[in-house]
Amino acid sequence: MNVTLACDTDGLTIWFPVPDECVSSCAIEGFPQCRLLFRDADVLRGFQFCSDLKNVCPYELAKLAAANQGSQVNAHLETTFDPSCDMGYIHFDKRGPASVQRSIDCGTVILDVGNDGAIIGIEVFSPTRILPILVETHHRKT
Repeated sequence: MNVTLACDTDGLTIWFPVPDECVSSCAIEGFPQCRLLFRDADVLRGFQFCSDLKNVCPYELAKLAAANQGSQVNAHLETTFDPSCDMGYIHFDKRGPASVQRSIDCGTVILDVGNDGAIIGIEVFSPTRILPILVETHHRKT
């Protein structure tokens, strides 16, 4: 899935697929430095690492953010989509499922946290409804 990375001096916002002015943010219990970004309360538009990238952001994403500080860059994140159960996954890191230490249920999404404390991916329930770009990306691949 093509995304836009907004690389700030102290954070990183991943936009699905491009920045959106009309969003609300949702705090994540146990991760005050991260937020889910929604439009109209039910369409997932992005994910924000607000600060302290080295502790919660996967290394490659944090490195990309540091190299592009103060700008926006286009990037590609690997995704999967299973139409039989309307489930999707956005990979922030290339680690496999065995590296997930714990998962955080945020209602319509589940965040997977790696052994090092970094958020390595997002499992999306009903992406046909809350993240259509993920479904569209899958259909272009097949």
